[in-house]
Amino acid sequence: MVSKNNIGKHLIFIVILLLAGLLCFVSGLLQPKELLFTICLLIVLWVLRNTLNRYKNLFTNILLSLFVVWVSASTIDLGYHLYQIYSPKPPGERLESDVETIFKYRPNQVIYDSARYGDLAEMGRLTEEYPQTRKIVCQIDELGYRNPIGQKNKKNKVLLIGDSFGFGAMTDGENIADYLRKDGIETYNLSLPGYGPWQEFYTLRQEVDKINKADTCTVVWLLFTGNDLAGRFDSINVADRKTNWRDDFYIFRKQSPLRTSFLEIVNPKALADKRVGVVSFKRNQDTALYYKPYLQQALLDSNAVVKHKNYSKIVEVINKTKQLVESKKMRLIITTIEPKETFLAPAFGYKYSFPSGFSKAVAAYCQAKNIVFSMGSIYICFSINGLYLTTDTHLTAGGNETIAWDIKTASHFYNKFYKN
Repeated sequence: MVSKNNIGKHLIFIVILLLAGLLCFVSGLLQPKELLFTICLLIVLWVLRNTLNRYKNLFTNILLSLFVVWVSASTIDLGYHLYQIYSPKPPGERLESDVETIFKYRPNQVIYDSARYGDLAEMGRLTEEYPQTRKIVCQIDELGYRNPIGQKNKKNKVLLIGDSFGFGAMTDGENIADYLRKDGIETYNLSLPGYGPWQEFYTLRQEVDKINKADTCTVVWLLFTGNDLAGRFDSINVADRKTNWRDDFYIFRKQSPLRTSFLEIVNPKALADKRVGVVSFKRNQDTALYYKPYLQQALLDSNAVVKHKNYSKIVEVINKTKQLVESKKMRLIITTIEPKETFLAPAFGYKYSFPSGFSKAVAAYCQAKNIVFSMGSIYICFSINGLYLTTDTHLTAGGNETIAWDIKTASHFYNKFYKN
């Protein structure tokens, strides 16, 4: 018979093992299958320790050694991860809103002034093979956005909202807002890298009254079809916000510092290969880097987009943005920017579909709701090397100038046919 003392020891061991497993799971150090294997291994060692008295000390030492390494690594991983999250933010950023997922830059500063590689080259660890560098200077204004100092006080005819494409990532004085200003259209740029439709709406709502505007002012909203459908969405009303803790927890575990470091040591390109690819063009022997998740989005047809779980949320944000813009007696133009993956699809053997399903779905909705929609992307990327950066997700100066030209054309159309 098993003594009560042994039962107590087994229960204590199980409780300690479960707590250690929970610690490891939260940190993200081990994936579920790896964690289950580790727990099973420790249980086997525990059983052998209690049944093979001859080797009890050996199994005890192995068991304790593995357990101490396991718990120590999980604790260090979780502690360092929490430190990264709650330590002071980089000097360029700070939270500046009633919503935790909205940020803008610290005002009145140059956030970088250096030579930078393309984002895909850096992500794919391909900077040596594709050293397409460029020097970038980025001036942040009084409100924390990429504009010349004092731009908010001018009679701005355009308020530009969007993500890194609107921000002008990887460009120096050659972003969309700059080209509009060069043509005499005073433009205030509210775009920020990494934003999605939900955040762009919040930014506009937060800042619109702080910016001086011309009597006829147009909000130009750049939607990026590469990832706006897959972005994060929350309640439009702050009071109704419900944090999607499952997504937050998944992202937290995925960013485990020790696991990421280990994978990069074992295979420096293990993570990058899942996201970044290289495609060659036989006609001119050129190559371009591409982002695999954007390729997946580019291949969705309009029916698949409408059925997507986030499409109704995008529609809600569009409606709220329209209401906000009209309440401020401004006008709204929505335009899309296609990822270069849309145009690269034929190189992978996919049927050419342009524009993307996302653009088609949003265009149809805007038409139904009498919202001016400009297919800015229709002019883009018939020459990859001309309008997209080879080693980067973003547009070249020529690509940004083309988008700016399309915005001017759409604004002229709006003024001619949509006067109140």
